[in-house]
Amino acid sequence: MGVFLTVALQVSGANLFNIFALQIFTEINNNEDTSLVAINETYFMGFANFIGAFFGAVMISKFARKTVLLLGHSVMGVCLLLIAFFKIVHLPHFALYSVLVF
Repeated sequence: MGVFLTVALQVSGANLFNIFALQIFTEINNNEDTSLVAINETYFMGFANFIGAFFGAVMISKFARKTVLLLGHSVMGVCLLLIAFFKIVHLPHFALYSVLVF
């Protein structure tokens, strides 16, 4: 079970956002000279991860682990689809919100 959870975390793409956050946010902002904005968005993402860790701990204490795992991965999949959609229709702020929820 532990190996499966580790593989699921790697396959989910969460680490990809942490590693390439600056490039992702620069691309979402249409490669404009907005490096300061991209850095600030990276800080927001770190803050969202911090809050999400506490939220996850509360969810685990109230619901079964399997339920939280399935719900979490479902929400992550929807967020990835929304990021792609908002990028296609040129709505970078909504793409940022989707990344923060991810």
